[in-house]
Amino acid sequence: MPTIEHTHHRINELRAQGADTEVLEMVIQRMIDHDIPMPYLYYVDTGNSSIMVEWTIGNWEVSIDVDNEIAQYYAFKYHTDIDHELMLDMNDSATYTTLKERLENYAMEASLAGR
Repeated sequence: MPTIEHTHHRINELRAQGADTEVLEMVIQRMIDHDIPMPYLYYVDTGNSSIMVEWTIGNWEVSIDVDNEIAQYYAFKYHTDIDHELMLDMNDSATYTTLKERLENYAMEASLAGR
């Protein structure tokens, strides 16, 4: 997982690429406040300048499309038809509690599977 320093450096790179990072910076700070592992950050120029935050945990791939305060969460498990999709209010503290619980569950599953 990326470090907090790496994440802040990456935010600066995304800003230099033309991404609007205001919401992302708020999201990252709330992740830090809730002790959520730092994600990888990607800029996707779709005309709306979306920023994706992603984690790979065991067989799970988790992504959140952060282009405003309402974000789309999508997680899928490799080699299965299991996936989860949610709309998240990135201003709501409960969102980060839910996110942390989901990531911890994926990590526990990976640990039990030996991955």
